[in-house]
Amino acid sequence: MDANDNHRLIEEVANLEERLAAQEHEIQILRSENSFLSSVVDGITEELMVVDSEFDVTDANRAFLERY
Repeated sequence: MDANDNHRLIEEVANLEERLAAQEHEIQILRSENSFLSSVVDGITEELMVVDSEFDVTDANRAFLERY
């Protein structure tokens, strides 16, 4: 392995680290948004459930879960 190979590897590692940091930041944003939306949905006092196109329940709020 010569100096050029080492330099390319170092650059690639730096690039991957930057991409990883950006993805971790995006994950944190999505978690925050999910937490906010979950609190809004759970704050609704009416029973609420979400079903997909195959009629599988994908989510339900606290009022629904407490009743059923």
